[in-house]
Amino acid sequence: MDLWWQYADWLFTINANAVTGQSEKQFVDSSYFTLDLGAQYKINDNAKLFINGYNLTNARYAEFGGLYKNGEAKYPMAGRSFIIGAEYTF
Repeated sequence: MDLWWQYADWLFTINANAVTGQSEKQFVDSSYFTLDLGAQYKINDNAKLFINGYNLTNARYAEFGGLYKNGEAKYPMAGRSFIIGAEYTF
């Protein structure tokens, strides 16, 4: 579920995911909930500041995709992490 809210020069985002019923493997929980939050401030038409927090619940999970020898590829995802930055467009 993705939600966003914009107020003046601010943009706030929230993303939540819940999964249950996966087979439990090493380093991965069979059920998990992740929460991502973000905030962005538009300084002007060319510049903005932002902060994003990912997997704030620090869930142990893996993404699935691609093909592997046994027909399945799992990619362990990072724990709680943050990105703070600035962006300027020329």
